[in-house]
Amino acid sequence: MVQLLAASCLAGTAGEGLFFMQRAPLCYNRDNIERLQEGMWKGHDSMEPREGMISPEGLEMLKRVRRICSTLPEVEEIIDGFGHNTFKVKGKSFVIMGEHGKVPGLSFKSDRETQDILLQQGGFVKTPYIGHHGWVSVKTDEPLDWDELGDLIEEAYLRAAPKRLVKQVKPQA
Repeated sequence: MVQLLAASCLAGTAGEGLFFMQRAPLCYNRDNIERLQEGMWKGHDSMEPREGMISPEGLEMLKRVRRICSTLPEVEEIIDGFGHNTFKVKGKSFVIMGEHGKVPGLSFKSDRETQDILLQQGGFVKTPYIGHHGWVSVKTDEPLDWDELGDLIEEAYLRAAPKRLVKQVKPQA
């Protein structure tokens, strides 16, 4: 499998030579593939997928997000190689949840205008690494307004979903 990944990466069929494999703990790029082939990857002693949310607070948050996402068509939940519970529609992520220590985190897809508004009102921060694409993270050390989060998660879904699914959720769109 690594040889196939290397071939597609080097041939440029995987975008800019960088892509993520579902349920794999590593980001595969040219350098990492060569290190994997040589058995030199340090820091990852197992290729097994990591667990998702495990703390009681994280599991409660995950339960609420699942309830919100269950009302949306064709949503898929995966646990990526970093242990994040990721909600996708047609392969596009719109919610990512993870834990740092035992502190749960929730990030969702947004546009930059909404992101600016949320950052100014407080309770939200720009998501590290992907915030420049509009992603927003919830400050979980503050009380969460689940009505507002439900609306924001639905908006995130609508940004990621294809038009035919958007019309199922919002027929007037």
